[in-house]
Parts: sequence; structure tokens; C-alpha cells
Amino acid sequence: MFFFSNNENLQRTPFCERVFGLIPREAVQADPSLDGIPIPAFFRTSIDFIESNALDLEGIYRVSSPKSRLDELEKRANEGQSLRFFDGHEPAGLIKRFLRQLPRCLLTGEFESIVDACHCDWKHPCRFFSKNFHSTQIYEFRCEVVNLMKEKLKALPKEDYFLLGYTIIHAQHIIDKESSNKMSVHALGLLLQTVLEMSRKLVCYLLVNAAPASFCENRDIPADQNNYLFDGMRIAPYVRPKPASQIEDWKCDDGPMIEEELKKQQALLNVLHQQITIRRESGHETKHLEDQLWGVQTAITALKRRFKASSEPVPPIKAADGGTRPCREMFEEKQLMATKSQLREELMEERRNIARCLWKLEMADEDWKSLNRPRSQQNKSAIEREIDEWKEKSANFRKLDKQNTI
Repeated sequence: MFFFSNNENLQRTPFCERVFGLIPREAVQADPSLDGIPIPAFFRTSIDFIESNALDLEGIYRVSSPKSRLDELEKRANEGQSLRFFDGHEPAGLIKRFLRQLPRCLLTGEFESIVDACHCDWKHPCRFFSKNFHSTQIYEFRCEVVNLMKEKLKALPKEDYFLLGYTIIHAQHIIDKESSNKMSVHALGLLLQTVLEMSRKLVCYLLVNAAPASFCENRDIPADQNNYLFDGMRIAPYVRPKPASQIEDWKCDDGPMIEEELKKQQALLNVLHQQITIRRESGHETKHLEDQLWGVQTAITALKRRFKASSEPVPPIKAADGGTRPCREMFEEKQLMATKSQLREELMEERRNIARCLWKLEMADEDWKSLNRPRSQQNKSAIEREIDEWKEKSANFRKLDKQNTI
């Protein structure tokens, strides 16, 4: 099984030549997700592969890939190259390696103290209501630990918060497939305990309270009465921006999709600007980045035109029965004519700019020639120059007259 990244490679800047071994904020700067989610792109690519192809793979995260293969994948990720996975154990190994190489723990000892105060049984999320099974009465039971934990998590740097949330929610999805992959809460919890350098108690607390999961579902309590740590967070598949060369032939007239692609291309443009600036300041060559930037800028212009066209309402026309109906063909033809007219105006403006530049060059050339003429010629008066010109013309006329006489 293969997986290919569909984005043109971004070269690492000389000050950020790797993504492994950095704190989450620096890792995101080195390998940004261009859809705005602050997680390194390679990390999301790895999770996406497992979510799509290997959730039920037996031994996922327990079975290790060869070290040489993981070294190769780490090197490609550090260089910003596309990743190719042959099975689910490879992205799982890459994820574990990245988390192990974080220079500091995502959660401090303060979180360990908070979770020690929780007295829930962890078979289900911390809850607000507890049912007395010996009667029909429901007693209110409020667990304050989950609120405090949630507040402290949201105070983390956003890169740390999202990285932890994605990791734990992804682990929940793995455990939900325990019957196929043989990875239980105990097995995966032990692995995360080692990789994230957290206590077993804290890892189990996160796994149960991160988000809704079938393995810890509490059927006695309505879902809206559970308070999850990462409310609203979900693992969104990462779709990289399309290569600039494909934008022109991209058959899409859906406004929201065009707008989303436009945002990604603009984010990519900003990244390229930053990389070019850093490389210029350090004396590195930037031609390949400038070529890519030019292509992205062209793609953005095309997307803006397409988005504007998709946002304008289709005008109604008279139908044969006297009613009105939209005629898409006529509307598209109108849009094409408007685009053609706009392009023609832009072309004429460019031609005027070229003519203006040529005129300036010619004037500069004349000035240069005048500065390099002999001093005697520069000192001649206008009358003397006119006399010389008439003498030259008279001589030419005499030559022509002599030739005609012969």
C-alpha cells in the first residue's frame, strides 16, 4: 500500500532544517499545516493514513517497523519531502518517534496533581449526574476535576493543546477497534505512558475524558451531560493545497471549496515569502522558491476570479412558457466575455508599461551619449548645429544632382 503527498515540496529554511526534536510551536513553523490547524503537516499525514487504512491492523503501535526505514521517513519529514507508507506500522512508528523526541513534556506535574483529586471510576467520562440503581431517584453529582482540567488544558500553547488532543482522540479510535487490532486501553495506555512521559493515571484519565468514544460510553447519562476535555475537536483529514499547475484545469464551481483552496494557497504564499526572506538574509539561493511563489500567485489570481464568478447569482431569463429560469450557459458565456475583456485591458496596460520602459531606456541612452560626446560638440550653439546640418544636406543634394546629370 502506498501513500503519496500531493504537494510540491517546501524546502527547509537554513535556520529550521528539521521538525523532529523541536517543541510543538517550532515544529509547526518548520512544517506547517496550511489549513490553519497548528500541527506539523507530516504528523497529520501519518495519522490520516492510519485512520483511513490501519485502525483495525493487528498490533498497530505495538509492532515496530525496521529502524532503517523509520530513519529514512524521519529524514524525508525533516527535509519537507512527501512521505510514502507501505503499511500502518510505518506512520505509527513515525508518530511515536516524534513524540519521544519532544524536548519537554506536553503536560507538567500540575496536571498530575489535578487528576489525583478525581474519584470517578474511569469506566466512563467524569459526569454531572449519578443514578442510584436501588431506586428511580437521580442524585446530582458534580465532578469539578474535569472542569479544572479542561481550563488548564486550554491555557496551554495552542500547538501543545492540538498535538495532545489529536494524539489522544486518535488513540481512542484505535481502542474502539480493539476486537480487530488487539490494542486495549491497558496496552495503548502503557505505550502512551512511556512515549508522553505521563503517569498511568493521567493517561487513562485523558483517554476516558478526551472526547466521545464507544469503549467508555456511559449509557446511563445523556451525551449532552458529559463534559469532554477536547469538546469540538475532531481529526480533520489534511488535504494539502493543489499544485499551482493543476489550478487552471481544476473543474470546480463550488464556492466554499474554492474559498478553502484559496485560503490554503494564500497560507502557502506567506510561507514562501518568509522562506525567501530568510534565505536571502543568509546569502542562500532563492530562485527555486521564487519560481514556486510565482506559480502560487498565479493560482491565487485564478482562484479569486473563479470564486467571484461562483458568488454572483445566475440571472433569470424568460422561458418559453412565460416564466423565468436561470440559464447557466448564457451566464457562463457572459462571465467568459467579462474575463476576456478584463484580460485584454490588463494586456494593454502591460503593453503601455513596456512602451513606457522602452521610452525611458531610450532617453537614458541619449543622455549617456550626450555625456560621452567630445567637449567641442557639446559646446556648439544651436545655430551652429543647424548650419552644420544644412551644409550636410546641401552636400547630399549636390551629390544626387551630379549623379542625375551623368
